[in-house]
Amino acid sequence: MELIKGAWAFLNGKKTAIGAALQLVADVAPLILPALPAFGVPAATVAAITAKSMIALGLVHKLLKWLR
Repeated sequence: MELIKGAWAFLNGKKTAIGAALQLVADVAPLILPALPAFGVPAATVAAITAKSMIALGLVHKLLKWLR
């Protein structure tokens, strides 16, 4: 529990910036990922990158909501 309290204290004042960074990633990813096949990145790799990015984004969002 002390670890969670310490992490929460560390995030104090930073949660808005973290949220803004996550939102930026969510806004930019749809623009970048469709362009990757044009640069020779296979469609399966693009799908995997998209899926993993969205999973990570969702988990971080859930964690931040849980910590509030």
